[in-house]
Amino acid sequence: MQSPLTCTCSLYLYLQLGTPFRIRGVSAGEVKKIVPGLDAVEVEVEVMDQNVFIPRNSIIEANQHGLIAETQIDVMPTGPIPPPKAGT
Repeated sequence: MQSPLTCTCSLYLYLQLGTPFRIRGVSAGEVKKIVPGLDAVEVEVEVMDQNVFIPRNSIIEANQHGLIAETQIDVMPTGPIPPPKAGT
């Protein structure tokens, strides 16, 4: 079962539908929807595994990697990772 995640940021360059979503370098999903606004861009990501846990203190960045500068969204948890709790 897939779980949606919405990220909001002031600027997301070179994102498109299907852009990979990675957690600590491991593929976890892809961009399914991009909604531009006046102050921010909302990006909906489909996380392919419902058991994937993204801590609140994570940094979410759009980065470009490789020879052709493929864009991807990277999630990197920071600091101590609290134990997961249902519904948070």
